[in-house]
Amino acid sequence: MTDGKVDVVHFHRRPGKGNFSIEGLFSLIREHIPSDIAVRVEVLPHLSRGLYWRLLNILAARGRAGAVNHITGDVHYVAMFLNGKNTILTIHDIATFHRLSGLKRTLFKWLWLDIPINRVALVTTVSAATKQEVLTVVGCSPEKVIVVPNCIPYIRATPHFFNSTRPNILHIGTAFNKNLLRVIAALRGLNCQLTIIGRLSPEQLQCLKSSSVCYENFCDLSYDEMLDHYRRSDIVSFVSLIEGFGLPILEAQMIGRPVVTSNISSMPEVAGDAACFVDPLDVMSIRAGYVRLINDRQYRESLVERGFENAERFSPEVTAKHYAALYRQVRKMSSDCVIP
Repeated sequence: MTDGKVDVVHFHRRPGKGNFSIEGLFSLIREHIPSDIAVRVEVLPHLSRGLYWRLLNILAARGRAGAVNHITGDVHYVAMFLNGKNTILTIHDIATFHRLSGLKRTLFKWLWLDIPINRVALVTTVSAATKQEVLTVVGCSPEKVIVVPNCIPYIRATPHFFNSTRPNILHIGTAFNKNLLRVIAALRGLNCQLTIIGRLSPEQLQCLKSSSVCYENFCDLSYDEMLDHYRRSDIVSFVSLIEGFGLPILEAQMIGRPVVTSNISSMPEVAGDAACFVDPLDVMSIRAGYVRLINDRQYRESLVERGFENAERFSPEVTAKHYAALYRQVRKMSSDCVIP
């Protein structure tokens, strides 16, 4: 401790192009952390690519450790050389594990899940759904895994006249779990504008061409540019196959846009009662969600009103207090232990 404060190190990955969500989240948390917590940020020196660069990151983390270490996400493997008794690991999702197969999946499980989770004092997940996935895959004690939901900064609501004739549907993400191919199929024949955020693959481009869906595509956006697209939208589409949390749901709700999202994974947990839920594996269910929002004004407006209330559950003050309590707990646990 320094001047009675708990010294904490936030270990951040070195972000690649367009990757700043974790860093932005914890920057927001630090703005609201209680005064008895002193946080130092350590950004790992190398991109997490290849064995050599990851080994250098592991060694760098060991040399920069603090009284309490918090691995904020994505670089779980650096826990291997840190003192596990005073280290917290945050897991945002394990979607990569589900996508991999064979030896790659085994190695990922070992280096990103099994060893780090078993080594650290506590694990936090951003949703109950992600906690359940971690417990199923790794099989650690449920008491070791604590849910600390993500938070969202205050975003001013923006009034908007809904274009029911040709609505602008904003779809967030093009990764494998974002389900874009089914979204395109669901919109076939509907008079709408599809705005897609994320880099499109050749398969997705071909699907868009063959479906005759009118679309725009944007990628590598700043946060302010992303918010501008929310404001221009009539409906926000987030019908993922799996999500660790689902921050776009809250961003859309806070700005005041109706949301179509999946009825599985973490999305019902995050959206509360303020979204149109669909089966992400069923194209006709996705289509029915869009059509209902386009045609039913009363339903649409009720979701918007409930969305404002739901987003209030995820304030940065609440999340910061939760993490602060864990830092105090881990500091006390490590102080009480005799470390050889």
